[in-house]
Parts: sequence; structure tokens; C-alpha cells
Amino acid sequence: MDLDRLQATLRERPDPASHDCADAIGRGARPETFPGRPTTANLLTIYRRRAAHVVAVGVEHAGFDSAVEDLAASGQQTVRLAPVVDDVAGRHYLLFLAPDTDDVVACLWVRRRA
Repeated sequence: MDLDRLQATLRERPDPASHDCADAIGRGARPETFPGRPTTANLLTIYRRRAAHVVAVGVEHAGFDSAVEDLAASGQQTVRLAPVVDDVAGRHYLLFLAPDTDDVVACLWVRRRA
């Protein structure tokens, strides 16, 4: 994965979570791509529920609504997941990547627990 290209791609996206993730990568956080390609349909179900959950329990977060919208509009049947742990800002980011490229489909983050 070309980190310079990934940062540039994240900065071009309209959502603040992507910009924050680009900053985290600039500080040294590194994405790790999970094996496999979950279906977008399953992820939409999961992340709609998680969005409601983080609001209900009061966990600081960003990007859930736009990530769900971006996934739904992407036209991708599957995506790759790439978590990014930012120890400096105390956040867990999740990048949703196109199945066969490093194109960013969506991005979100939640505050790490202490």
C-alpha cells in the first residue's frame, strides 16, 4: 500500500474522518488490511447498528453516517477492511477499500478505550 497516495486520497475526500485518518497516517499510524472481502450488504447492516450503538453509549466517533452512505452508493459488492490505530489521538479508524485497489470507499473512527 502506497501510504503517500493513500494520504492524498483521504485528503481529497469530503468527510472529516478521512482527513483525520490522513493526519494519523502522517503521524506514523499504519493501516493493516484484513484478509477477505466482506459483502457491502452485510457491512451496511453492521455499521447502521454500530452507528446507533456508539450514539446510545456515548462513545466519541465520526464518519459513521457518511461511511454508510458512501458504502451504499459505492456500487461495490465487496470491500476490504483496513483498520488504522492512532495512538497519538486515541482513535481507531476503519478504512473501507475497493476490493482490488487501494481506493477509499469510506472511513470512520471511534475513540479508543483507556
